[in-house]
Amino acid sequence: MEKLRRRLPPLNGLVIFEAAARLLSFTAAANEICITQAAVSRQIRQVEDFLGHDLFVREHRRVSLTASGRRLYAAVDQSLERIAQTANDIRSGTQEALTITATIGFSTYWLMPRLRRFRKRIPKCRSASWHWTAR
Repeated sequence: MEKLRRRLPPLNGLVIFEAAARLLSFTAAANEICITQAAVSRQIRQVEDFLGHDLFVREHRRVSLTASGRRLYAAVDQSLERIAQTANDIRSGTQEALTITATIGFSTYWLMPRLRRFRKRIPKCRSASWHWTAR
């Protein structure tokens, strides 16, 4: 698990990166996420430092994605969309069984802390069986 954490960029930074890349604006991303523009810039710089590549070309009052930024955005956008769709399915109760395939780091640090609250809110899930596949 520790090895996976060292290989992943900061997960909060990835969520912020997704918003900034989609909107092509640090200010608009800050407004959407309800944080300051400086916080967005700092989070993106942490992801860039982790990867060793610039993700944005910073110009006066605008940004654009670099080739590395476009590549990361495609992966992050697809992954977060899948998570959002699964969460929507869970909330709407459209699935009787839930199968989760996730990395160990994501499961341990994001998903597991939220499962108890989820199971309390959805009575059907208290007796449901759970199947985990960690990668």
